[in-house]
Amino acid sequence: VLSAWRGACASRPPRQRAVLLLKELGGLTHDEIARTLGTTANVSCVTLWRARQKLKVALDVGPPTRP
Repeated sequence: VLSAWRGACASRPPRQRAVLLLKELGGLTHDEIARTLGTTANVSCVTLWRARQKLKVALDVGPPTRP
């Protein structure tokens, strides 16, 4: 399972991968992620949502959902 997650995460674009890792592994808030990446908290939130939707499909754990 972990290797599948790593592969799916590695296939994401760099910005999505960065937000995923900072949030899920680093435990940062969206404000902290925004400061780290030089963006806004809203962009961090949207990027994380999009990355999670793509991971769901890549890991075959369900279809993407609309917010």
